[in-house]
Amino acid sequence: MWRVKRFLHDLGRPKIVLDEAQHLTGRGTDRRLLAVANWLKQLLNEGGSPILLVGTDEARQVLRRDQQLARRCFACFRLRPFDWDDPAEQAE
Repeated sequence: MWRVKRFLHDLGRPKIVLDEAQHLTGRGTDRRLLAVANWLKQLLNEGGSPILLVGTDEARQVLRRDQQLARRCFACFRLRPFDWDDPAEQAE
């Protein structure tokens, strides 16, 4: 973790985007989810950079597994699939 911490410090604490975050959970075992949640909390605490997790609904398992991490989450957004056959969505 010290390498990540130093790297973030050297970059001026940039925003971190973790795309395909559902792959962090692997098969979703409790042990794995807890390990990922603890790693993210440590990254938030020591790195000082905001983190954006992007992924499928499976990525939310990490937040559901650890209430401390969930409380640090400012917002969760779910984008539904675009439906081109719906005229209201075509106007968006």
